[in-house]
Amino acid sequence: MIKLISTQNDGEESESTELITRGKYGREKDGYIIEYDETEATGYAGSTTKIKGV
Repeated sequence: MIKLISTQNDGEESESTELITRGKYGREKDGYIIEYDETEATGYAGSTTKIKGV
């Protein structure tokens, strides 16, 4: 399971959104990757999101 927390801040107020979904987390030769399928809840059903980090 992957838990993502996104926070948006406009300088005065902040709003957080939490997503818990099945996905993959792993190490690649040049860093790390998080991958999960989007759902109707995000408005991107049928898409896959990949986040790469070093």
